[in-house]
Amino acid sequence: MRCLGSRRPAEIAASFSAIKPDMRCGEVGVENLWDAHARASELSATPPPVIDAADLVADPEQMMILYCRAVGIPFREDSLTWDTGHRTEWRLTDEWHETVAGSTQFSDPATDYPATVANTPRLAEFSAHHEKFYERLRTVRLTPRSSRP
Repeated sequence: MRCLGSRRPAEIAASFSAIKPDMRCGEVGVENLWDAHARASELSATPPPVIDAADLVADPEQMMILYCRAVGIPFREDSLTWDTGHRTEWRLTDEWHETVAGSTQFSDPATDYPATVANTPRLAEFSAHHEKFYERLRTVRLTPRSSRP
């Protein structure tokens, strides 16, 4: 396992619900991410690095430098930009990747979803369930001040 990407459960619930309105709580996925991190940490002397999406868009270069260092590969400045277009591995979820497919660099696009944790009690419950796992992931994430190699 090379890396785990994390994102606020409220953001995941709203964006996933826009694609799959009948989603279930487990599909938010943050609990599974925590379980995967915990299991990988048990099996390896080097736990997989965790990158929070908010940290990545706030400081892409620093986060990519930290990621590369954590997994033992050289940082390449050209990893901070890319050509627009869809990727074959997105074919099942192309609709979810429209914004990134049109982008050329890391950014935090403002997206208004019809259903959010503020107006949909079911999504609020899903988000609340996953919040404790998200907070656990945040305690082990890479940060610009991280001392992890």
